[in-house]
Amino acid sequence: MQLLLPEAGLLFWMLLSFSIVFLILKKYAFPFILKKEEDRREFIEQSLRNAQEANEKLENIRKQASEILHNAQTQRKELLSKTQKECEEILLNAKENAERASAEYMQEVKALFSEERKKVIQELQGEITSYVVVLTEQLLKKQLSNQEEQRNLIGKMIREQSFEKFNSRSNFN
Repeated sequence: MQLLLPEAGLLFWMLLSFSIVFLILKKYAFPFILKKEEDRREFIEQSLRNAQEANEKLENIRKQASEILHNAQTQRKELLSKTQKECEEILLNAKENAERASAEYMQEVKALFSEERKKVIQELQGEITSYVVVLTEQLLKKQLSNQEEQRNLIGKMIREQSFEKFNSRSNFN
């Protein structure tokens, strides 16, 4: 058990050497160690603040990105809506223009048809007039006294004139 209990002289010298080492450490090493520990603590605190700021900035960036995305989607919807309305207007205008052009064309066709009809009627009237003149000439030349003979002659002349005109038209076609 003597090994566990040191003698008084040894204890004195141990306390003295420990005190000297402690004073040297206190004067030279502890300030350096404490300063390094303080620097390290400040560095860690600064790193934590920087990490917190980075997280806040990241969160702000996420919010901004979300807002930008939302705005882009809103603008896209508005643009699609506007484009669709413009497309409908263009189609409506094109339809109206086509209907207007069709109506104008139909008016022109009706006018041409009316003119052609008038020309055909005039030609027919001219032909009928010439038939009447020819028949009248032939009747006057013959000067028949009997009404029955006049009717037979007129019917015969009409048939002859009809066949002559019909044959002359079919020759041209």
